[in-house]
Amino acid sequence: MRHTRAVSLLTVTALLALAPAAMAWTVAVAHQEHLNPGRGYAVQFPAGWKFARLWFSDETGATRDGPALQTIYVNFREHKKAFKALKKDSAPDMLPQELAELLVADMTKERGLENVAIQSNEPAVLSGRPGFRLSFEYRHPVERGAVRVREIIVGASAPRGLYLIGYRAPVLYYFDRDVGSFTDALGSFTIIDPSAKPN
Repeated sequence: MRHTRAVSLLTVTALLALAPAAMAWTVAVAHQEHLNPGRGYAVQFPAGWKFARLWFSDETGATRDGPALQTIYVNFREHKKAFKALKKDSAPDMLPQELAELLVADMTKERGLENVAIQSNEPAVLSGRPGFRLSFEYRHPVERGAVRVREIIVGASAPRGLYLIGYRAPVLYYFDRDVGSFTDALGSFTIIDPSAKPN
């Protein structure tokens, strides 16, 4: 009985510790970009979606119904140990396709993804820089529901680091419903002067 109470108390404590992160969401407003001068980018998240720095990574993510159902995210990685799970760096002059391959390997290892299937790895332009557009599917581990997820990531290397903007959602229903919102956010993404003021 004491063991059960102790476990319950630890669970409640953990949930309370996460509560501030859950309450830090900001609702995106039309024609009001989210500026992140520290990371050096600006993006217009879909109006009405909520966004915040995601507690499980260094990404800023926006969602309509919850991160497990759809997320549009931006991730900046400094070149030093850009691929932490692989213990590898990126560089400003790396080929975009090489960056994409390292990114998939890094995420697969870091997140414990299963049955990763690359659908496409194509050249792209991000904020005027040569980059890549990567599309792939994977399955979460059984303990996380074994949900099949589709993800798109567009990325480019810059002098300060690697910029990534992506979209992930379960293949069933959610991906197709909200992929257009990602396309709009992608079109708004710009690498900015670090002196710009945040909003």
